[in-house]
Amino acid sequence: MLTGSRTADIEHRVEDTSDFGLIVHRVASTTSEQDIPLPHSLLIQYRDLDDLAEWAAENQLQFVPCFALQAAIMLSRLPLGERTAGPVSGEPLEQYDLRRRQYVPVQRARSDGLFRFRRRDSKDVCQLQRGGQWYEIAHEYGVYQELQRVSIDGQGGDVMRWFPEKAPGREAFGRLHVDWGFPLPDLQRKIAVLCSGLAPQIHAKAQNIAYDNVPRAVARMIADSLGQCLGDTE
Repeated sequence: MLTGSRTADIEHRVEDTSDFGLIVHRVASTTSEQDIPLPHSLLIQYRDLDDLAEWAAENQLQFVPCFALQAAIMLSRLPLGERTAGPVSGEPLEQYDLRRRQYVPVQRARSDGLFRFRRRDSKDVCQLQRGGQWYEIAHEYGVYQELQRVSIDGQGGDVMRWFPEKAPGREAFGRLHVDWGFPLPDLQRKIAVLCSGLAPQIHAKAQNIAYDNVPRAVARMIADSLGQCLGDTE
């Protein structure tokens, strides 16, 4: 898969791969009519990995074998965030409701949870409260911190499932499903997308988002980094 800048010069060089025994496939992502059209993904078929590396070097492109797996190995555990002062008393405040999968207005922070408020500079800020201490955190990480907290109390559940492909020899690859309301943080999402090079599929009826061609090992590392137990469906 070719990622990064797509200049006219690179597009031209990509078409000239026959000397290396490579075949370029232009694959379109499946998006809804309301979405902005995405450029085609460029997938390069090869027989020998050395041929692919040689072609990349000749075209001054960086060759990275299975970036998704390498990046997944480096994922750190779910962060708590940085200590900070809590919300200003009397200002509008919202708390994330895991069951509704949305923020709801509250008068004040009565217990631990994920909260959101708007600062004077009009920026929305998410903060976690844990034992009277406040931590500033990205919304996505905050949601998974909340899932982990309620799971310890016996009220939460895991929101990721992995389904293997049925084709012979493809059992280690599959589709990663993530429930609505529990978006992957930026790094985990990029890793999942780079497994196929295609945009994730949105399933409105099932209320989840699906990432294709994700190795089971990568799916487990993504789930582990977010404090989740991956549901394997054979």
